[in-house]
Amino acid sequence: MSKTLSAVILAGGKSRRFGTNKALSMFHGERLIERLARSLGRLTHNVQIVTHTPEELAFLGLPMTGDLIPGCGPLGGIHTAIKTSGAETVVCVACDMPFVTDRFLRYMTEQAVDCDVVVPISAHGEEPLCAVYRDSCLSAVETCLHEGQYKITGFYERVRVKRILPEDTPLYDPWMFFNVNTREDYEEALRHLAVR
Repeated sequence: MSKTLSAVILAGGKSRRFGTNKALSMFHGERLIERLARSLGRLTHNVQIVTHTPEELAFLGLPMTGDLIPGCGPLGGIHTAIKTSGAETVVCVACDMPFVTDRFLRYMTEQAVDCDVVVPISAHGEEPLCAVYRDSCLSAVETCLHEGQYKITGFYERVRVKRILPEDTPLYDPWMFFNVNTREDYEEALRHLAVR
């Protein structure tokens, strides 16, 4: 496993629509964030979490940090992940995506050649919270943050982006981009998990 690869779980959201910390919701005997950390741990030993509630996630025993530039939303989390990981290539995944697979993430890291960002395309468009970022895009991210432009994909026009389409690999599964925002989403995820 390469030291030039890091995986970062973005857990900085407030889970307002869920009611409690959705990263701690249970999936077949383990918390959602445990499930994700286990998957990322098969990709690299360098796994960390960007969070504002480290005390709630201390049980994972993983390195944690808060946003270096607070109040910038998910883009601030991506910035922190790239800046603090110490790796050339950083896999960023939101904490509420229970069906992300390490095989697909590994495939994306293998595509991170001659580009700065590798991002999958779903029916909803680009999926920047399940994407690969090279340290070469840090300057563009910081420029957007300093300009007050917090759209997650706002810096994409300043860097080289490779987009992964469903037909590019048999590892693609649209369920990987399902995220748990509400209790209804959680119930739907549990139903899907039961039939997988």
